[in-house]
Amino acid sequence: MEKCGNRRFFTGKEVEKTPFFGQTTVFVVGMQSSPLIVKKAQRCKATHVYLGADRSFQSSAAFFTYANSIYNQIRSLVSLGFSVTLDIHASFLPLLCGNVILKSRKVCVITSLPLPNVDEMKNVILKIDDITPSTNPQGVYCIPLKSLLTKTRRTPWSAYKKDKLC
Repeated sequence: MEKCGNRRFFTGKEVEKTPFFGQTTVFVVGMQSSPLIVKKAQRCKATHVYLGADRSFQSSAAFFTYANSIYNQIRSLVSLGFSVTLDIHASFLPLLCGNVILKSRKVCVITSLPLPNVDEMKNVILKIDDITPSTNPQGVYCIPLKSLLTKTRRTPWSAYKKDKLC
């Protein structure tokens, strides 16, 4: 997809290896009205809506300003039969704890971990633990980054070029 100024919506197949891989998707940049999202999705025959496209919900101002509206929008879209991905910064994940939207099979939350020269980071361990020690009775998870960097999990940049404005 070529970058262009004020695009708010684009469409294509979900190419990232998520539960909604391959679905026709409307990608939504920033906060947009639910009726307009539904109209775009129906016109494109999309079954999946990706909220926060182009990392548009990565800043605290963007997310906190619209948090309640985002939750309501997700509930509304799911009730209409859409699958929904919410792309947010990792620091916002605790705000979702206990939220009913996380329990739906129709909802996927994505958080990005941008790393420079990721293919060179063979000795990096991704440590996942709770914010407050001992609140997770399971413990801490340590995953070698190299075990995640496989061809089956990678989406090449070329896969994103088929998206279209809508």
